[in-house]
Amino acid sequence: SRVRTAQRKCLTNIGLYRRCFNSEGVPVINPGAQRPNHEPKGFGNPVPNRPSFEPHSERPSFMGAKATSTHYQNQPFNEFSPKICVIGVGGAGGNAVNNMIMRDLMGVEFLVCNTDYQHLSQSKTNNLIQIGRETTQGLGCGANPDTGKQAALESREDIMRFVEGSHMVFVTAGMGGGTGTGAAPVICEACIEAGILTVGVVTKPFTFEGKHRARLAHEGLSIMQQVTDTLIVIPNQNIFQLTDEDTPLEEAFRIADDVLLAGVRSITDLMLYPGLINLDFADIQAIMKGMGNAMMGSGQAEGENRAVTAVMDALHNPLLGDLSVQSAKGLLVNITGGSDMTLFEIDKAANKILEEVKDDSANIIFGSTFEETMNGQIRVSVVATGIDEEIF
Repeated sequence: SRVRTAQRKCLTNIGLYRRCFNSEGVPVINPGAQRPNHEPKGFGNPVPNRPSFEPHSERPSFMGAKATSTHYQNQPFNEFSPKICVIGVGGAGGNAVNNMIMRDLMGVEFLVCNTDYQHLSQSKTNNLIQIGRETTQGLGCGANPDTGKQAALESREDIMRFVEGSHMVFVTAGMGGGTGTGAAPVICEACIEAGILTVGVVTKPFTFEGKHRARLAHEGLSIMQQVTDTLIVIPNQNIFQLTDEDTPLEEAFRIADDVLLAGVRSITDLMLYPGLINLDFADIQAIMKGMGNAMMGSGQAEGENRAVTAVMDALHNPLLGDLSVQSAKGLLVNITGGSDMTLFEIDKAANKILEEVKDDSANIIFGSTFEETMNGQIRVSVVATGIDEEIF
């Protein structure tokens, strides 16, 4: 009776299971059955019929126990990762974003804002905002920061709609022109007001660009200091120390853009690659929130004593001038290597950095990540904040 009924149900379920799944447990479709067309308009191939489970439904367990799922278990892991944006403002900012895209920087979202439609159309990202359509008609600011400021205010809501939900924003621009000098502070201030960790990475003009442009840059930098958590300034004049007479112009500017690339990568590496010494986003906030003047550096070396060599290259970047980590109040250090990186090398690199920092109360946070492509090499990235020295 009840036993036979249970046996029949069991056999029926087994038959259904065999028809729906192959011997490896993979769903199969009855070739004789007619499938409805689930193809959405404008997309690729039809989606085949397959068993599905509701997010909170009970699933059959073939281990003899009842398995349940929860909302959190069904969410993809990347939803819990911090959202990091890089916003390039003006011509120099747009070029810096293009450099990062060409260098395959992963783990960030890019946005380029410009008043100049022609320059905007050359961007390598699809996330573009032509700011100040009414103010400039797409013709640029004519090297007038006031026009750049008005353009950013006009498009403020569009920009904030893009960065909504971001945990950290890098704003990069060239100081001394119209769009970068005028618009970048407006964007930074809006991000700060939204509670987003905001880092400014900007350049100072060459000496040959004249005193007027230098004065505009100084005024822009003074405002940027007030509307960013951390500000990094790269003097273009220092590019001459890293180039010679035969260096192409495009390559020379890429050297300056690489400072931003190294700084952003030092943070995204911590999020993307397996952590040998784990850091989380709260550590990054502790080092960069409201810390003022900062410097970023990265060094990569191979061969004998590669760890110490990479540290020295990271700490003494001629492009950043005479800035040093000696007076830094906070340091974020990421040491990246392949499977051949040893604990002793990490120890050597960390101790070398500790020797360079003179403030005993400095908050120094070390992280170490593994990257398969780094076998034979070690990369050390340093973000030093709270530097007492004048940066412009």
